[in-house]
Amino acid sequence: MPALITNTNNPIRKIIEQLNIVPHKDFEMIPLSIGDPSVFGNFDPPKEAIEAVTSCLNAGNSNGYSPAIGTGEARRAVAKYMSQFFKYEPEIADIALANGASGALEFAISVIAERGDNILVARPGFPLYNVLAQGQGIDCKYYDLESDNNWEVDTDSLEDAIDENTAAVIFINPSNPTGAVFKRNHMQKLVDICEKYKVTIIADEIYAGMTYHGVEYVSFVELAKTIPVIHVGGLAKRFLVPGWRMGWTITHDPKNIFKNSLTIGIAKMSTRLVGPNKLIQSAMPKILGGTPESWHIEQNAKLGEAADMFYKGLKNALGLTPIMPDGAMYMMVKIDFSLYEDIKDDLTFVQQLVAERSVFCLPGSCFGSPKCIRVVITVPQSKIPEACERIADFCDSHKKL
Repeated sequence: MPALITNTNNPIRKIIEQLNIVPHKDFEMIPLSIGDPSVFGNFDPPKEAIEAVTSCLNAGNSNGYSPAIGTGEARRAVAKYMSQFFKYEPEIADIALANGASGALEFAISVIAERGDNILVARPGFPLYNVLAQGQGIDCKYYDLESDNNWEVDTDSLEDAIDENTAAVIFINPSNPTGAVFKRNHMQKLVDICEKYKVTIIADEIYAGMTYHGVEYVSFVELAKTIPVIHVGGLAKRFLVPGWRMGWTITHDPKNIFKNSLTIGIAKMSTRLVGPNKLIQSAMPKILGGTPESWHIEQNAKLGEAADMFYKGLKNALGLTPIMPDGAMYMMVKIDFSLYEDIKDDLTFVQQLVAERSVFCLPGSCFGSPKCIRVVITVPQSKIPEACERIADFCDSHKKL
């Protein structure tokens, strides 16, 4: 079997396949496990996006291939849209469209690292980075996030992980799975470390602008002055359309350290799949330029309210410590297993919670944090109190006597 196949293993799939997920017959299932905002129908795309796609479909001129790197019109739309976060408008030559942010991440990792190199990823963190890297023979090393400090990066662990084979560090901000949003001063410390060791940053910013509780979103592109940053973004999360599969990379190399080879390399990578969805590309100028900011503000407010409800509902549950998110659509909840009679790990907790209360969260082991579970907060607000009550009842029913 080819090494690419042998080395490609998704830890979420591997862990979930071990679980016996059978809901209780007396309770309607409440899934809090999938990071897809479209599942419940309470987070719909902006009408401007729907109208834009419908118009392009009816026009009938988006049925053919596009340039592999994406159309100029769509890339210009991305440049203009991202200028609100970067404080400058990127050159379209530095922008490549991809099949979702996942495809963009593959571009970024492939162009900066090769077999024998390593990239640094967060723990807890998004497991797809490992899947994409290890399939190519690229090692993953870990830096830690501090649960008692709003999931900030443990900078000592970051520095300790860097070695002569480190090609890049990946930061995701806002975060999956934690929902944390890095503050500007903390990000500057991270950039300073990467500049000290001359390590490129891959900035997974798919949740750019998706923040609440009055917290500011800052892009790593804005802060990096000497080292390259490959920004990864897309429509999926902020526009609530993950199924449209439209992502992008933007290369920011302020000192031209790579002499444009990152941009050229990503352009070459794009030819492997002959370009992403042409229909969505055609609609992107109106999607990105025509969606009012008021719509984004409304969605962020809904996420903030949901986060508050989950926090309030879980904070007094036996053995649980929810950590308030400020962005994205997730909450990590710490578990003190010593308070339970017969639940000793996160896999058992998740499996028994489904079996006894029909609530399904992902075990923290999926993200490298086995003393936690991850809750997706995009469930309709009408279901949140019931979900929290079931979880709290479950915890109480297993308390140590």
